[in-house]
Amino acid sequence: MQCPICKSEAPPPPSICPRCESLVSLIPESRPSRSDRLVWLLLLLFLVLVAAPGIVGYRMQKKFVGQNSPQKHTAAANDELTVVHGNLVRPGELRSTGQLYFIPVGSQVVAVQSLADYYDKKFGIQIHVLPEVALDASACLPARKQCIAEELILAAKRAHRKIADDPDSTMIVLTDEDLYPRSLGWKFTYAFYSDYRFGIVSTHRMNPAVWHDPPNDEKTLASTRQMLTYYIALYGPSGGSDSCQWQHL
Repeated sequence: MQCPICKSEAPPPPSICPRCESLVSLIPESRPSRSDRLVWLLLLLFLVLVAAPGIVGYRMQKKFVGQNSPQKHTAAANDELTVVHGNLVRPGELRSTGQLYFIPVGSQVVAVQSLADYYDKKFGIQIHVLPEVALDASACLPARKQCIAEELILAAKRAHRKIADDPDSTMIVLTDEDLYPRSLGWKFTYAFYSDYRFGIVSTHRMNPAVWHDPPNDEKTLASTRQMLTYYIALYGPSGGSDSCQWQHL
């Protein structure tokens, strides 16, 4: 028997080579041939080019799905879409010389008169609440369970045409209908204004329940007031007549 290491004569296996003291096994040692090395090299190349990207893609997909799970989506929606409460404007910083009107259209969850009373008490702004305008079915899309913001503003302007034609007036429509602005192509909106004197604010998505959180009337009211204050301060009548201004100083 030949030693597989030093190639000298050795006792029959299993034994120890008397020259190099290597183990002489019953199974002859085999070395990979050139063709075997080529197969292993191709297999390694396959793992690098195919399997590795697949593993990376799987991990990225898992991460993406995790980020877009209902729980993650709810948190993201709450962070990015709900109204953030803060000190938008102090009572002494908001003044008016024109006339502002609130017009209820469609369903309501916050009493419109209570909102007018809030601005009268806190900011000293007198707001007239006009009679409710009926919601026309043509202004809504049942398939989307939404109404068109521009159509509700037009309905209020038609119902109160004399006030709408007065350049010293500002009209803000209030509704609890879920809105989307047709002219912008958005999926939904909290509020919308067609020009500097006509706007609409929806309380629908102010409700935390819409974002899969527990319903909270206080948060809904706070968000509604925050959005309205923003509109009164920023999108009230600032053009047309120099004597008609709502200013956020």
